[in-house]
Amino acid sequence: MPVNTREARHILAERLGHALNITPKEVERFKYLCTAASYFRLPDHEGGIMMPGRKHYRRGVEYTFDDVPLKAILDAAESRIESTAEPDDRTRLFEEVMRGLPGRKSKPKWYKPIVNPNAEPTTPYSRYRTKEGEEAPTNAQMLKSFGEAAGLDDAGLSFVSAQITWWDAIGDDDRPPTLGKREYTIANSSDSDASRAERRWGVRGGRLGRDHTFADVPSHYTRNCLVHYTVTELDSAKHDQVLAVLCPDLDKSEIAAYSECVVKDGVGAEKKKAREENTLRERDGNCGRKRASEGGEHSGKKTKRARIPKSKVR
Repeated sequence: MPVNTREARHILAERLGHALNITPKEVERFKYLCTAASYFRLPDHEGGIMMPGRKHYRRGVEYTFDDVPLKAILDAAESRIESTAEPDDRTRLFEEVMRGLPGRKSKPKWYKPIVNPNAEPTTPYSRYRTKEGEEAPTNAQMLKSFGEAAGLDDAGLSFVSAQITWWDAIGDDDRPPTLGKREYTIANSSDSDASRAERRWGVRGGRLGRDHTFADVPSHYTRNCLVHYTVTELDSAKHDQVLAVLCPDLDKSEIAAYSECVVKDGVGAEKKKAREENTLRERDGNCGRKRASEGGEHSGKKTKRARIPKSKVR
């Protein structure tokens, strides 16, 4: 017997709980987040804050899980399966949750090819030049050396690495990343089993179909970002010292050229904006007309590059 749209919402939420072995409280949280996300997209929502347990009203009537478009719930469930389930089991769980529901996809989104906009170096200096028998530094090693030279504390470095991770996680509109503070389990010492929970900056989701990590970022892109941050955010008195630490394989003229390249091209929001503008220019050129003659401007979304508070720099 066909499932109607209203029933489908609740069947999906119940199945998701069973498939992912999450508690009824977590299922209710999932339903609330779907509801709130849909509510705040409405042009006539009445404001408020997103917090589980809150109720939201529109024209005096409560906006509930039953009011959320089914497609939005299907997409949210698919994303939850993708980010939570083991890669070799998530397709089975997808079928288990979506079976017989109206509007479901025939194939989950993780069958799409992985998008990697930072796969190739964007400058001749981005990739570390190793000598015979030498290994290029890892992202973690670069970040540690950068922090020591720049005088950043642990909180500042946590934000820097998370920001770079977030930038690299962007690229697939079906797998948007979110940047925020997350709870991590930190070992107290190498010779102790004791550990503690600590909230640090991190990324959920992203172009790989799971939570993006700093280790996922190509090392040449990490170096670009750290050089960009040095030149645009640190006191000019620190530039030479920090850049020398980040680029021991380059001479002074190469470091100057490298810095100029990454500042000109950008690494985060600036890079995305530049790509959009280049696409627009190419499109207008191909059409044989200039934007000025149309009297219009490109009104795409702009994302500001987050900055580390000055208080984080010693």
